[in-house]
Amino acid sequence: MQLTMIYRSCLQTLRFHSKCYLSFMHTPIKRQYSEFVPLEETEGIKTWLKPEGYNTGIRVANGYEYFGKHPSKTLCPLIVKDPQNITWYSCGPTVYDDTHIGHACTYVRLDAIRRVLTNFFGFDVKMVMGITDVDDKLIIRSQLLNKEMQAMAQHYEILFQRDMCLLNVLPPHQYVRVSEIIPHIISFIDKLIKDGHAYATPKGDVWFNTNKFTDVGRLSRMYEEFEMQENPWVAKSQQTRSKRDFALWKAAKPSEPYWDAPWGKGRPGWHVECSTIGTLAFGSQIDIHSGGRDLCFPHHECELLQSEAYHGCDQWVNYFLHTGPLVLKGDTSKMSKSFGNTILVSDFLQKHSSDLFRYLALSTSYQMDLTYTEFDIYRIGKQIRRSCNILSKCHNYINKGGNYNINTALITEKTNLMETGFIRLLQKNFRIPVILSILRHVEYLLEESLTDVEDTDVQYPSEVGCIQRATSFIEDVYQKLGFVHMNGRTRQVDGQTHQIIKVNLDFRRNVRNFAKEMLKSGNQEQKTKAMELLSESDKMRSSLNKLGVTVKDDYHETIWTYTEKDFRAY
Repeated sequence: MQLTMIYRSCLQTLRFHSKCYLSFMHTPIKRQYSEFVPLEETEGIKTWLKPEGYNTGIRVANGYEYFGKHPSKTLCPLIVKDPQNITWYSCGPTVYDDTHIGHACTYVRLDAIRRVLTNFFGFDVKMVMGITDVDDKLIIRSQLLNKEMQAMAQHYEILFQRDMCLLNVLPPHQYVRVSEIIPHIISFIDKLIKDGHAYATPKGDVWFNTNKFTDVGRLSRMYEEFEMQENPWVAKSQQTRSKRDFALWKAAKPSEPYWDAPWGKGRPGWHVECSTIGTLAFGSQIDIHSGGRDLCFPHHECELLQSEAYHGCDQWVNYFLHTGPLVLKGDTSKMSKSFGNTILVSDFLQKHSSDLFRYLALSTSYQMDLTYTEFDIYRIGKQIRRSCNILSKCHNYINKGGNYNINTALITEKTNLMETGFIRLLQKNFRIPVILSILRHVEYLLEESLTDVEDTDVQYPSEVGCIQRATSFIEDVYQKLGFVHMNGRTRQVDGQTHQIIKVNLDFRRNVRNFAKEMLKSGNQEQKTKAMELLSESDKMRSSLNKLGVTVKDDYHETIWTYTEKDFRAY
């Protein structure tokens, strides 16, 4: 295949990334993102303030540049307080039900970014995640199931952590449960009241005073929505001073859990929970805060208002990373328990692997919506299987000491470009989808190079070094991005099983070779028997494939790998 054909194929596959700059191209393509241009202040509301500190060389689509429902196309320089460490607060789950793949999509995408910061740029990322175990949804669910709320929350938190582990999502340095920091939340609210940023009502509710702290709409830019009566953020109660005020503390209702506070029995509001956890972990400034795009308004907006009022700071969070939702094809709504359109992580992993889901989640930009279809699952499963088989073939060539000659010039060129170009791609808003596409096409190049070439008794050590370098680089990138089995090494099977498979495949290979000789020199009757033997050989290969043993009848020999169930193309 000519080089230009590889380029064209790559671009066709990446048609939704067609405006990205590919380091493989000698001529830059028009970029999807513009350079950072500070936004003008609107109606007196301050915008993102460029922080002081260490410039990482990375540019990100900051949540402050988010307009309405459309991800920003403006990239801001990622500047952190410490040249070695990054502080990161992540909104965690509300633990009232099983985790579905919509949740998983967010956490896998953010996990990949975290791994990029650590594995490619060398930062020590200090991540803290809040666990919402006090909330309206938990109260309603516990009453419906007739269970104690905290016991139910603990059950679903354990399931969430199990699912994240099975998806190979790195755990945060610390999980913080809302129920364990209620005294700190009360102190947080109390300070806001004393500073005039919040007020208590005779009924025991506490509201944030937006008239005192007026930077409403700084993050989401939804100025008009703040003035609408039907806005979900707007307080309906007649106790509030402004229809834009939001709850910090909710007065206790009959049959609901409550805690004692100076202004009355009750429980905290959702937004102040995360503000308190983030403050306890990192104080008055956080490098990165993350969550789904739907959390931008009102959750993250409220967090900013109350936290900056509490600390008296200009900017509590320097960067918001918002992920796009996962949606089912034909469904206009994101995957959500409230919409009843969920696929549980546990159900997904019964059929597929964490690698397959990770590949799906990272196949589009973390900011963009991800449309889920069964065809995509089939296609990606088939792609992963092919990639693993190609890498396995590379390992086989390396282990044989380079027993046939190949053209290494193009492979060396592509490996050099990957080594120098991938960092630049990751510096531009973590362009992992482009990297996956380039890896895929280099794998195809390796496959073509190792197919239908003449075997010799001569060893080619330089060719071995070329293939080994390319293979090691590809597998290292997959590993750094969080893939578990994206390599060509034989899957772990015990020694006895390995020998059983080998004996059977040796026998099958001998039968195939005998049948091929019969086809060359035998009479018609012998040729018929030879075809029957080859047919039985193919049936044996299919049977082994169903058991996870992938058999490849190469030009030179039979190669086999043990393949996880999720990599099999149904």
